[in-house]
Amino acid sequence: MTAMAGRIEVDFPTALANAKRGDEAAWRDLFQIISGRVVGFLVVRGMRDPEDVAGEVFADVVRSIKRFHGDRRDFLAWTLTIAHRRMVDAVRSSVRRPEDPTPADQLDGRDPVDVEDAALGLVGAERARLLLERLTPEQADVLALRIYGELTLPEIARRLDKPLTAVTSLQHRGLEALRRHLEAEGPLSSE
Repeated sequence: MTAMAGRIEVDFPTALANAKRGDEAAWRDLFQIISGRVVGFLVVRGMRDPEDVAGEVFADVVRSIKRFHGDRRDFLAWTLTIAHRRMVDAVRSSVRRPEDPTPADQLDGRDPVDVEDAALGLVGAERARLLLERLTPEQADVLALRIYGELTLPEIARRLDKPLTAVTSLQHRGLEALRRHLEAEGPLSSE
């Protein structure tokens, strides 16, 4: 790892090889690469409990890591594809079962977080979620994968198992719809 402008840069090939051998420090490095993007993707897609779904995503990554081959970009795309699948699963299962909130007394002992970073991240994610809510679910999926996954349109088409022309059209229509909303309403408000 190397320090870059206040953050640590992960040597991805080394971290991946070491994680495949079970090295705990390497897993922390890989988690650093994907955690913010996975949670951000799930937040902007409107998941009620993005951290719970992210936990399922990370468990899938751990179970499947030995089959993964690729570079850092491929790893992020692979992980966000898993996140998309877990999000769809969570939405389907939420229809079948009622919500069961965690009692407040069980929240003690959670890991401390940098409140300022978390708050700023949530404000940005909430603004993105409000924008994406204005789109069809398919348009929102494509734009969220473009933004959070930095995926190309062909990569999104493969991962969503849709024709490239359909994904291109979804992106175009989604961006056009956002442009019309923003022009008509002016600045976005959360109220």
